[in-house]
Amino acid sequence: MKSQSDAKLREQILFSEGAQLAGVSSACAIKILCAFARDKSPELRMRVYERMSAYKGREIAMCLMRSLHKEKDVLATIAAMESVGCLKITSAMKILIAKLHHRNPMVRGYAAIVLSERYGAKVLRQLETILKKERSAWGKAALYIGMYKAGATYVLPDMLRLLKCRQYRVRSFIVNNLCGIKFNNDIDSVINALRSQVKIEENVVVASAMKRALRCARAIRVRS
Repeated sequence: MKSQSDAKLREQILFSEGAQLAGVSSACAIKILCAFARDKSPELRMRVYERMSAYKGREIAMCLMRSLHKEKDVLATIAAMESVGCLKITSAMKILIAKLHHRNPMVRGYAAIVLSERYGAKVLRQLETILKKERSAWGKAALYIGMYKAGATYVLPDMLRLLKCRQYRVRSFIVNNLCGIKFNNDIDSVINALRSQVKIEENVVVASAMKRALRCARAIRVRS
């Protein structure tokens, strides 16, 4: 019976809609998620960390912090960092800064973004230091996004130049983050860069994302 119950819970964690677990109290859901945070499946752990963002409390915070220290899977680590940022766990700053030195550029990049969204200008010096050492185009893209969010508007030209990066994943990452950034006086530069690049973009998916970002940027200009 227990194995059947566990199987149903695993299925719900992996596939059910919404962040919260349906049919159980918050206290019960927290215990379930913390238990499955130790599962052998990286995919399940990733979904567990994502769902943890819907719950608050000391138990969730401690579980996420333990996971950040021990997690080896890249995507699961990113999910844990994003939930830590979403929940504004104050004790996470040190471990997030440590993740800026992770061997994987995706982890370094998402750590930079989470830090910038949570702590703003307080972490700008650390991000600037990491940028000087960063060799990955993807890592640089995420650092530029994080630094701009933290107030370093001078990185915008470098960020927009990556719209021409040979790696379509880098172009896609930049474009998909543009609508979530407050550009204010820089919005014309963003529009011009998108307008120029969308004309020559060969990847259909990235081109479509650029058109959406361009519409978003134009709407921001109208409101401002």
